[in-house]
Amino acid sequence: MQYTQSDYENAELIFLIEINWFGQYHRFSTKPVVFDGFEYAGSLSEITFEEQVDDMGIDPQANNASISLHFDGFDMVQEYRRGRTLEGQRATLSYILVKNDQVYSTSSVRILSGIIQEPIIGDPEEPVSFVAFSLEEKEYDIEVPILSANSEINENKHPNADDAAIGKMYPFILGEPGVTRKAGTTQQLFSTPAYNNKAYDVGSPAHDVLFIVAGHATTAETVQIWDGVTSPLSKTIEAAVDSDGQRYSYIDVTSSHLLYTGQTSLANNAEHPSEFWITWTDGGGIANPYGDGSLTGGGDVVRYLLSRTGVEMDDAAFANISPILNEYRFAGYVNDGMTTAQLLNDHILPYLPIQIKAGPKGLRPILYQYIALQNVQPVAHIISGEGDWIQIGALETTTNTSEIYNAVRLHYAWNGIEDSFFHSLYMGSDGVDDDYSKNNLYSQTSKNRYGVSQQTFESMFIYETRTAARFCGDFIRRNSFPRRFVRFVASLEYGFLQLGDVVELTSSSLYMDRQKCTVVSKLWDVTEWIFVLMFEDTPLHVDRTT
Repeated sequence: MQYTQSDYENAELIFLIEINWFGQYHRFSTKPVVFDGFEYAGSLSEITFEEQVDDMGIDPQANNASISLHFDGFDMVQEYRRGRTLEGQRATLSYILVKNDQVYSTSSVRILSGIIQEPIIGDPEEPVSFVAFSLEEKEYDIEVPILSANSEINENKHPNADDAAIGKMYPFILGEPGVTRKAGTTQQLFSTPAYNNKAYDVGSPAHDVLFIVAGHATTAETVQIWDGVTSPLSKTIEAAVDSDGQRYSYIDVTSSHLLYTGQTSLANNAEHPSEFWITWTDGGGIANPYGDGSLTGGGDVVRYLLSRTGVEMDDAAFANISPILNEYRFAGYVNDGMTTAQLLNDHILPYLPIQIKAGPKGLRPILYQYIALQNVQPVAHIISGEGDWIQIGALETTTNTSEIYNAVRLHYAWNGIEDSFFHSLYMGSDGVDDDYSKNNLYSQTSKNRYGVSQQTFESMFIYETRTAARFCGDFIRRNSFPRRFVRFVASLEYGFLQLGDVVELTSSSLYMDRQKCTVVSKLWDVTEWIFVLMFEDTPLHVDRTT
């Protein structure tokens, strides 16, 4: 659960830890308490823990906490000598609220559930029951291949396949690769491979020619195939299951005029191509499990890819933020040993305004600070120096001027058959506002202060110009000015604030009046919260005093 500000008022935080020690549960708390039918021994020392968000990308390593407590009635060295060690045992850390010496919470707030690491026992200055350790969430393993080993085209499953197809993988198709627009009209780029799993004049029926286009069901009913020489063909997608039980999608080009060894062709004098290519003309690849159509929206793509790995996920957090992220649309294919981590880190997350962070309910998305300032309503108005919020740190800048960029060029819409990018979009202070060049006010303002500095990217999974423009705008927004941070100590009632929340800050010493900030760090320091707020330091949003 997540408490509201009123829940925290006049309350006391009681931390709970439950340890599964060789199949027996032991429960401890910072004060003796009975909760949910269980007694918690009050031998848990005061807790300090911190969570923070840094930059975009994926951080599958969860937070950790340093714990010390007493296993009353046990000599921990003796238990160790008996083989009953603590390392590797699972434990869950959470907290509840107590008001007027009565338990207020109906359920606890889980901080992390993980594994005990590096226990310290036998301290001569402590009782024999004393132990200290680190509680760490095991890092989420998302290095899981997108394609299973059963997706390989081999001679056992496809004895009549063309030699060039042997060893290739059934493609995983995301979105509608190849579909883009130019000058207001749709362009069909041939951007995903097709593999000949039934060759001409081999096996029976001798003249049948089949091509695999995907290793799963597709939302498209037809595709166009091209050999790079003759005219493209539109063909109906059909389904089959191989001898390993792996479903795949294929098309039948029997009696078609595609150039193929031994078959009459419209280009008999052309060299036999080593690859054939597909464009998706009436739909896309894999279906979206969270909505209609093909899987293409950024939020749904990330959520689906992570779900395939079996890791724990905060589905509610993904559902809340998906309407923003689904405005970014992706398309492409995987036909090799690429893992989920590689696909996300190399091709998807760099173009989305989020970081994936481990949390108490699993991996969750946190909207990047600058984007949150545009899209999220403030949840609180903070007045510094009035008791609840006290500034305890200097105004810090973590951005070097060499890290400031105010112009960006993105090459996108990869054309597989040409092995090149069809589109290039530039955004900067000298952009002209057409399909290939965009002007940007942040670029202009930043250039006036820092000069021009450009970064260039290539995206294999973007075909839509609107998504390309969104990425370029996001990149300039977060990189055209320095990042400023300030640290505060706050009273217990502000425990409801979460990473990524937007607040308004009023501070006479910082000359700020309802300045929008985001929470980028949250630390519980024995009796109070410590927050780090980040704000956007650009003349476009920060009023300058005179």
